[in-house]
Amino acid sequence: MPGRALVTAVCASVLALTAGAPAARALSLSVGVGTIRVDDSHGRLLDFGVNGVDHLYEADFFYRTAAMTQEARLTGIGAEAVVTSVLGNGLDTISVLGSTAEFDFQLDYLLSGSTLTSTLLLTNTTGASLTLSLFSYQDWDVQGNAIDTLSWDGTLMTQTDVGLGTVLQISAPGANAGEASAWPTLLGSLSDASPTSLSDGGGLPFGPGDATFALQYDRVVPSAASTALGQSFTLVPEPDTALLLGLGLLGLAVAGRRTGPLRP
Repeated sequence: MPGRALVTAVCASVLALTAGAPAARALSLSVGVGTIRVDDSHGRLLDFGVNGVDHLYEADFFYRTAAMTQEARLTGIGAEAVVTSVLGNGLDTISVLGSTAEFDFQLDYLLSGSTLTSTLLLTNTTGASLTLSLFSYQDWDVQGNAIDTLSWDGTLMTQTDVGLGTVLQISAPGANAGEASAWPTLLGSLSDASPTSLSDGGGLPFGPGDATFALQYDRVVPSAASTALGQSFTLVPEPDTALLLGLGLLGLAVAGRRTGPLRP
């Protein structure tokens, strides 16, 4: 998506020149065929690569409490939350720790090859019950291509690249709503000065086009209590690769039977 990449690059250059800020740094992790990068200043997941191809354009969390009149960013550039640390365990996980005026949070990214699992844990630090809406905004470009389709069954979002047929499966148990749009409609809605409530199944199925989607989680969290939401992202090989892999495994099984002991 050359247009978006150009806008992003120009904005980043302007910010660097006007603020005199150093270039953003990131913490990287590789496990098997998978690689992720997480910005160590604002906690955004920057890349999810499989076999050397980055399939992610942008993924961020937004939140809104009952006392707020618009959503605020939890991660990403311009986040209202304060990220206190981004740490790796040296094996398979990168953790983002931070806080807002209402809660502390920990966002864990667990990588296992072509599957990435994210878990967001929030703890209410106020003296009252907290009514909270959390939004997971996702902009994936499967195979680096912005022309994809989306489908949603209430728990599983499936994004398919129309070029090679590669599929990204996003499991989102507990989500109250899932909505899709072409970029940048949903991002604009979550970033503007008015509250957003997603329509479950809105814009779905979607495509083919420049697909984005958001998931909404509505929670009531008592004082000093915690709530968690989890998502998993699994890249499924294009059909030809999966077929060849299946045939290869079948061939090995047949060969194993043929070289086994003869019947009496």
